[in-house]
Amino acid sequence: MSQDKVAIIVLTYNSLSKLGDFFDRVLQSVFAQSYPSLEVIFVDNDSSDGTPDYLERLATGKENCRVLKLRKNYGWSGGNNRGALLAKDAKYLFFMNDDVVLERDCIYKLVNVMLKYPYLGAVQPLIVNRDGSINCGADLGFSGFCRMLQRPQSRPVSEVFYVSGAALLTRSDIFFRAGMFDEDLFLYRDDVDYSWRLRLMGYKCACVVDAKAYHWGSATLGGSPYISYFIMRNNIWVIAKNSSLRWFLLRLFLMLIEALISFFRSVLLKKKDVKRAIIILRGILEGLVNLRIALSKRANVMKSRKVKEKEINKLMNIIIDLDLIFPKRLRRAFGLRW
Repeated sequence: MSQDKVAIIVLTYNSLSKLGDFFDRVLQSVFAQSYPSLEVIFVDNDSSDGTPDYLERLATGKENCRVLKLRKNYGWSGGNNRGALLAKDAKYLFFMNDDVVLERDCIYKLVNVMLKYPYLGAVQPLIVNRDGSINCGADLGFSGFCRMLQRPQSRPVSEVFYVSGAALLTRSDIFFRAGMFDEDLFLYRDDVDYSWRLRLMGYKCACVVDAKAYHWGSATLGGSPYISYFIMRNNIWVIAKNSSLRWFLLRLFLMLIEALISFFRSVLLKKKDVKRAIIILRGILEGLVNLRIALSKRANVMKSRKVKEKEINKLMNIIIDLDLIFPKRLRRAFGLRW
């Protein structure tokens, strides 16, 4: 096994009050990793519950362990970027949420796969969610909406369109060449955007099935409807940045159809969830009104592009779009069996 350095970047935000004793399990799993050459960087997004002080006490006396206390909340993207800048000497960067517990050999197995397959730009472990569901990465529809894969497609490495930001290992040199995470996204779809850019650069993404992690899940916003705002807004920006102009218009048209169907389902079918429906519309409007934010970055993405649009399209899953446009209830009403 190579002794290449891995920097584990743990992003925290009010983790003590959010997670309680579970947070200690997360920390213990980090320090118990079997990989021999590790640096641990805790990045705190301006917590108000004593989390950074708790981490500093924990880090005292530990070699290769640092705490970065930010003066404001930079979101998932900004917080992780600032942690990565402290670890430029590392060969690999492992980004993980504060609610993820790693099995002891998780990092070891991920690095081993990266060494074996140089075409991989990013990998994730097989993630077991709190409800028992499995996250093996995700497929992407033509509209940019995604579906989590709950069953690995192959062993020991299962190729996916994008890897989950909850536990993501990437090569440090590629991360900085790709432009790091997009801080304008702030929260959600950051991992989609990064994986898509890796795809355009000619790299692949995969789930390492034998490496395992356990995810508490959405501890920051929980079941907040504001998740829909970030997903809708950021989805528009992500497809604008990473698509050819012709395909961006097609993807946007398809996305708006799917989003409007989601809007009407929220109002009419889900106990008249007007609040969520309004938030969906707000996200769409924000994405369109401030589209220039994404388009201003598109030129840099296209400069590093090595893969044609038709090759990217082959990796996308049209079934995701069909399921969103023709929901199961509607298909059953028309007697359709698929």
